[in-house]
Amino acid sequence: MSQPTVSVVIPVYNVAQYLPQCLDSLIGQDLKNIEIICVNDGSKDDSLSLLRHYAEQDARIKIIDKANSGAGDSRNMGFTATKGKYVIFLDADDFFDKRMLSLAFARIKETDADMVVFRYYLYDNRTGKAKEEDYAWMQVRDIKKETFAKKDVPERIFNICANAPFVKLYKREFIAKHQLKFDNLKSCNDVAFSLSSLYHASKIALLDKPLVYYRINTNSQISATRGKHADNAFLALRSFLSQSMPEEKYLESFYRFAVGVLAYEYKLADEKKIFLQRAEKFFPADFYKIFLYKTGKIPFYKKIVRIIQDSRHKHIYLLGVHLKIKCKGK
Repeated sequence: MSQPTVSVVIPVYNVAQYLPQCLDSLIGQDLKNIEIICVNDGSKDDSLSLLRHYAEQDARIKIIDKANSGAGDSRNMGFTATKGKYVIFLDADDFFDKRMLSLAFARIKETDADMVVFRYYLYDNRTGKAKEEDYAWMQVRDIKKETFAKKDVPERIFNICANAPFVKLYKREFIAKHQLKFDNLKSCNDVAFSLSSLYHASKIALLDKPLVYYRINTNSQISATRGKHADNAFLALRSFLSQSMPEEKYLESFYRFAVGVLAYEYKLADEKKIFLQRAEKFFPADFYKIFLYKTGKIPFYKKIVRIIQDSRHKHIYLLGVHLKIKCKGK
C-alpha cells in the first residue's frame, strides 16, 4: 500500500462493548487511504480478540499489543508507528461521522496548516441522543482569517476548542518537530500535548462541523475513578509550563483554561481540602478567586451582588451598577 494519507491512533483498554462501533465508523470513512493503529493496553476483556478479528478483515488495521501502561504511553507508542502525512488521536469508546477524515484532510491540505480543529457531539450512552457541543467554538467564530496562530489571539489561544486530541488533525512532521508527547498519567495525559500543540502551531485552521460522537455516561471512562488521581491535573498543567515556557502575554488564556480543568477535577477529587490548597499555590490571586467562584466555594450571589457599608452610606454593587444609600440617622 502507498503511504497512508492519515494515520489514526487509538489506545484500547477494556472497551469491547464499544469497539465494533468505533472501528466500523473508521472502516466506513469516505477517505480510504488511511491506517488505523490500535494499541491494546493490556485489556482484560475481549478487546484484543475483536481487534484481531477486524484486522483479518481489513489490512489497514494494525495492532500493537503491550502490557498496561496507560493511554498516554499508548498514544506515544502508536505515534512512533505511524506512516501517514497526517495524524489523529481517537478514543476507542467514541465513533465518527463518515466524512470526518475526508473533510479534515481537505481543510488541512488547502490551508497547509499544522493542525485543523473541528467540533463534536456529546453522545449520551444511556439515551442514545446526540447534542452538538460548541461552548468553546464561541471563542473563534469571529476569526475571519483562513489560518491563525497564538500571536493573533494571545488572550484566548488556549480557550478556542476542547482540550481533547480527538477534535484535531495534525501534520505528522509538526508533532515530530516539536517533540510533542502525551504525559504518562492516569488522567489528564492529553492536557500538555493539546496546549503545546496550540502554542507551537504557526498555522491553525478551523472546520465548523461536529464530526466526532464523544460518548458520555459509560462505565469505562477514566472519570469513574479519576477522583483518586486529581493531582494529575496539576502535574499536567505544570508539564506544559515547564516544556513550553509560554510568554507572559499568553498566561491569561492559560490560567483561564486551568480554571476550567481544575474546577472539573475538584468536583471529582476525593481529597477536596488538599486540592484547594494546591490550587491556591498554583494560581495567581485573581485567578484563584475565579476558581473559587467556579467551584461554588464563593456563593453565586457574591458574583453579582456585593454590599459594603461605611460610616454614612451603604454601597450596593449589583451587576456592575453602584447604588449609594444614605443610612438612617447619619
